[in-house]
Amino acid sequence: LIADQKKSKNKIILNPVINDREAINVINSHTGETINALPFRSGKEIIRIIKKRANLDLFIDESQFFTDDLLALLLFLYRNPDSYNTVNFYGLDRTSDRNFWSSHLVINAFADTKKQLKSICYICQEPAEFTKKLTKSGKLIEIGAKEIYQPVCKIH
Repeated sequence: LIADQKKSKNKIILNPVINDREAINVINSHTGETINALPFRSGKEIIRIIKKRANLDLFIDESQFFTDDLLALLLFLYRNPDSYNTVNFYGLDRTSDRNFWSSHLVINAFADTKKQLKSICYICQEPAEFTKKLTKSGKLIEIGAKEIYQPVCKIH
């Protein structure tokens, strides 16, 4: 997200309020870069933002945390293609249990293009497609970074 947004002049970077790993108005990259972001609670809030400003490039972080109103946002975008330039979703495809996040199944159904990024497995250094949870909390959503999650390949 941080690298992609640098190319845009008319942009809004959005971060869901549930992502409180740092401050909700900041996104931090794994390389240590930081960027300011507008916190949001729902897809309806994003629709209001789009209606206020024309020709935006939207950069939405941690999109796996979208709730039920994601479909309303995606339908708005589909029906109003002149109301924005680009919409970029960034997030995990799968849970730490290797199940798909339902939000990403819906996003992928609407996507014109998809670019999947992979990390490096912390055990064997092969491409990592999953994030392994190191805690035994049993919670599906547990906000954290390296202290809770590590990237792993299909084998590990």
